[in-house]
Amino acid sequence: MFAVHLAYSLIKPTDRVLDLGGASSPFRRANQVLDFMPYSKRNPKPDFLGQIPEHFTESNWLIHDVCDRTKPFPFKDKEFDFVVCGHLLEDVRDPFWLASEIQRVAKRGYLEVPTRYVEQMYWVERKGMCGYAHHRWYVDPRKNSSGSYDLAFVYKNQSLHASKKFQVRKSSLMFKKARMNTNLQFHGMYFNGPFKTWEDLSSLSDNAQSFMLETVDQAKQKNDELWNLSDPTPMALTSLDDLKPGLHLLADLKPRVTQKALLFHPATGRVSDEVLQYEKNLKA
Repeated sequence: MFAVHLAYSLIKPTDRVLDLGGASSPFRRANQVLDFMPYSKRNPKPDFLGQIPEHFTESNWLIHDVCDRTKPFPFKDKEFDFVVCGHLLEDVRDPFWLASEIQRVAKRGYLEVPTRYVEQMYWVERKGMCGYAHHRWYVDPRKNSSGSYDLAFVYKNQSLHASKKFQVRKSSLMFKKARMNTNLQFHGMYFNGPFKTWEDLSSLSDNAQSFMLETVDQAKQKNDELWNLSDPTPMALTSLDDLKPGLHLLADLKPRVTQKALLFHPATGRVSDEVLQYEKNLKA
């Protein structure tokens, strides 16, 4: 995940934490991990996480199909204080069941998904394709009447690969692959109460092209902001207790997630002081 720095600032030292689908990059503060992949197949030490110990063990790693409606998550209601689910909702065949189980077993949590811009960006993984080929859905936060957000799931129409008019492109690339500002590449979301999920069926009708053209038009309007990589490093989030229950975009609450808002500090290339201090507090 790109906002581990911010995810740490959302979690209290006494919280019991669940990581969902984190085998490729486990959230090391998690006390429990639920994933389709076994513990032995996890990525045990990503470069930028090397200074953070794993808080889970093999015995706390459960193999589970998160979309199997006949087998709910093997946890009690609100068993966890916090859940982390990064880059999973857009992948799975039944994100609606996954979202409902997330809300059942956890009081609060952090979700992270790609934005529409990156899903329609040309040559993210391979030439001739847009976004990530294995993603099934756009996950589009939509503000509701209460001021928080619902999650609309939009089928990722494959016609976007066939025409430049549906593709987000950079006119002149300095790199082989375009580097999009992380502010606009990912949605970081915090929930502290129920939120709704629904499927926007417009992508299955004649309106599919309109949805994709709207994304391209918005990207053109943002222009320099979309490719600007020099935003300041975000501060830790505060005053979350004052938020009304629901789903909230972190970008609405505090300084936005930026290209350098990884776990390491951009000036030194090492784990941020905030996270290191958090780990010390846990051991105290």
